[in-house]
Amino acid sequence: MQGIIGIVVVIAILVGAAVWGRRANKKLLRPGSEKKDPVMFNIMISEDVKEKAEKQGYEQLSAGEKTVYCIEWLWSIVETGGFEMYYTEEWSKYAKKGEEAFARIGAVQFSDIVRRANAVFGDKGPAAEKEIRKEQLRQLGEEGKAALNKLDKEFYKCEEDWQSKLSEFIAGRREEFSKLSGDNDSLS
Repeated sequence: MQGIIGIVVVIAILVGAAVWGRRANKKLLRPGSEKKDPVMFNIMISEDVKEKAEKQGYEQLSAGEKTVYCIEWLWSIVETGGFEMYYTEEWSKYAKKGEEAFARIGAVQFSDIVRRANAVFGDKGPAAEKEIRKEQLRQLGEEGKAALNKLDKEFYKCEEDWQSKLSEFIAGRREEFSKLSGDNDSLS
């Protein structure tokens, strides 16, 4: 019985958090809010983008949404486990697009680091297919893995403010992103 009560309490907390999150989302996404807290602004948008990608697929995302999606996945995986981990994950099939996405928002230092990480795989970069990419990683050897580890350190130390650049990118496309949560005026 206690197990059922615990489950009900957890579900109630999660539903409450989701409702609160949407209310906070509306407030946070008003004009100018991207300057007050660019990190939270980006998190709210990226969560909506990830949800849309899960439901409709990556190809259904707008160009701006694809930019956010590629940056957020690349950043979160490299930040927690490095490039080697990133290239073993499903999302790294968009590795080249991640490089382009950082460039699109003006984060040229991060774009360059990602470009050099992709180049460790050769002229064509990492394969889009996960199993082929994993085999490419195995074939890199110690020299290739050392190069990725060096780029990890560069990535972690890079002080370029990509969060502010991403929030400005999103804010400049309010109409495009306003459709994410189903609330057409959440960004206006």
